[in-house]
Order: sequence, then structure tokens, then C-alpha cells
Amino acid sequence: MEKLEKRNEIRISYQFDVLNILRKGKTTIMEISRILDISFTAAKNIVDDLIEMKLIKYSDKEKEKARGRKSTYIELNCNQGVVCAIDYVSDDARIVLATVDNKIVAETAIQNVKFITNEILNKTRDAIKELLANLKFKNKKLLAICISSPGKIRTDNFEYVRSRKIINDDVANPVYYFANAFKVKVEMYNDVRLGCLAEMKYGSFPKKPFNGIYIHNGFGSALSIVLNGKIYKGVNGFAGESPYYNGKIATEYYTYFPTLNEIEMEAKEKKIEGIVEGSRKDNWNKIIEEFENDNPKYVEIIKNNAKKNAISLHDLLTILDINYVVISGTILKLGEKYIDIIKEYINEFSNYQIKAEIVSSSLKDNGSILGACHHAASIYFKSTIENIVSERFSLVGFNVNDRDSEL
Repeated sequence: MEKLEKRNEIRISYQFDVLNILRKGKTTIMEISRILDISFTAAKNIVDDLIEMKLIKYSDKEKEKARGRKSTYIELNCNQGVVCAIDYVSDDARIVLATVDNKIVAETAIQNVKFITNEILNKTRDAIKELLANLKFKNKKLLAICISSPGKIRTDNFEYVRSRKIINDDVANPVYYFANAFKVKVEMYNDVRLGCLAEMKYGSFPKKPFNGIYIHNGFGSALSIVLNGKIYKGVNGFAGESPYYNGKIATEYYTYFPTLNEIEMEAKEKKIEGIVEGSRKDNWNKIIEEFENDNPKYVEIIKNNAKKNAISLHDLLTILDINYVVISGTILKLGEKYIDIIKEYINEFSNYQIKAEIVSSSLKDNGSILGACHHAASIYFKSTIENIVSERFSLVGFNVNDRDSEL
């Protein structure tokens, strides 16, 4: 039995490797054998297995001549259905349907979602059903769901430890709620971790093993750490969570990465003209406009904010000695000029030249929803392989090794 499970582990590892290659686009068995450094026969056996599982298929259209022979392309099978991504991060919850190659095919939103409540879960369920009822998806089923949410979330049972979106202890666990409603696999992760995943797959991070930090800074802040090309999970699965301060210290604007709230609060304290009570959106638009126009009062406040962020980032760069930083969130509306100020302060603080490349996110506000789409497809791939291996070898409760899971 141990030898059988070991063979299964090796074979499944290669299956995931092939799926990940095809997520970048269609290719040939010959190219797969070259990338994985295995024989053509071994690569074809793995491909045949995945075709039998209906996870991939031979491409009907793409063929090319190579040395007198035709190379048949293979690609992900997007005909089986769609995955769903739910993003509860902003005030308007986003619900997306996508194919397993991460192409968004339908989207809707629920307005003014200040908190996740049972009513909001019901509205989300109904919105998903309405999208699926579209004639475009008449013959396609829902394959898996991934939820993106702010907060500290347990990775074993997907329960909240804390979240600014949860104020009622009686609210149903979103994972159990949607799993029961749609009878599919559902998982939920921190929005910043999913944003980091998307940045690695589709954004500004390099497409090779690297060490990096993904920072989200808006009206809240958090980060995710990447070590040797893998998102670092930590002992309890909470690695990357920014410090959270209770009590008086929080009212003194002390956060690890100072946010837009600090900029607005300092502007109010200094009674700067144009900043008003109770209109965060208007205030933020005013701050952006005046910063772009080099208004010295606004520039001073924003430089103070950038300096505090630079101190926190400098400390992390010194400790971790990493080579890439991607910054995302509403803070980017201040433009590259804000990122340049952070870089200038880091160079000023350091007694040696920190060589990390610091860039802004190329995905803008779409990071967490794209990461959720990507991982929803991973959930579907994993559950399909688990079910087929369990049936084929009568392995009750067989689970794919955690190393095959990106989150």
C-alpha cells in the first residue's frame, strides 16, 4: 500500500505540473516532456490520464508542421463548466464566473456590503444562480468556489479568527453555506494572500522562483510573503498578517503600514482646506488632486505617510533580504510619484544599498478576484484527481498532498 501511495504521489505531482504548464497556454506533449525533463512516453501517459479525467483535451484547431511531422497541441478543457470567485473586500462585493484558464465570462456585484451577514450570503447565492441561469452557461455546471475576504482565516476549517467584515457571531460560515447551497468544493482565504497569488501568476512578480513581499495598502493594510517562489504560510497558516492593534494605540494611527486613513486624519487635524467630515471618497479625491498639483500642504502629509511606510518596508527588506516588492491597493491612486518617495526614503535610511525591486501592482483592484478565480480552478483540479484516484485504487479518504496546493 505504501508503494502504491508513493507512486500515486509522484504521478499526481506530474499531473499538477502539466496542468500548471497548460494554464499558461496550449502546448505539445514534446514541449511538456522537455519542460519536465521526462521521456515523451511518460509525458504522453500523464497527458492521457488527464484527458481521461476530462481536465485537459487535444486542441481541435492548433497544429503546426515540425520537421515533417504535425505536432498536436493540448490545452485545458474549459467545456466542463465554470468556477466562481466571490470577493468581499470592498464595499461592493464582486461575484465572477470564469473558465478554468482564468478567463472571466460573467460578473455582477452586490452594492453596499459593509459587513458579511446571512442576508448578504443569501443575496450572493441568488446572484450566482442568476449568472449560471444565463443561456450562455445552460450546459455548463459550477465546478468550485473560492471566496476572498479580509481578515484572519483558519486554513483548516476556513473559520474567521477576526475580520472587519464580521460583526455578528451568528452569521453562517460562508464556506459551509455555499458548499451546501451548490454542492461543490468551496474554500476561503485572506484577500491579500489571493492578491499575492494573482500577482505571481499574472502580474508584476517575476515568473521564476524569487523571494518577495506583496503589500496591500488602502483604507486597511496587510502583506503576504513569498519565499523561493512559494507563498509562505507559517506554522498556523497566518503568515503575512500585518500587526493589528487594539485599544488606544489604534486611535493614535499606529499601524505597521500606515494607510489612507492616516493621511485623511492628519489633514483633518491640521484643518487643511478642502477636507470635510463624513465624506471619505470626496476627501480622497481631493487629496489625490492636490498631491498631483504639488500643493505643499498635501505633499507634506503624504510624504509623512510615505516615510512611515518606508520605515516598515526597510525593516522587512533588511530582515528578509528579499529581491522583489509589489505594492497594491488604493494608495496607488497617488501614482508612481508616491512609490518613488518610498524608494528615496529607503535609500536614505539604509547604510547599504538595498537592491530590492519595488514596483506597483499591474493588476490594480483585480488582484484578489483573479487570485480567487485561479484558486477555484485549483480546487476543481485537486478534487477531480482525488476522486478518480480514490475510485481507481479504492483509497478511502485519499487526499492530494498539501505541496500541490498553492494556498
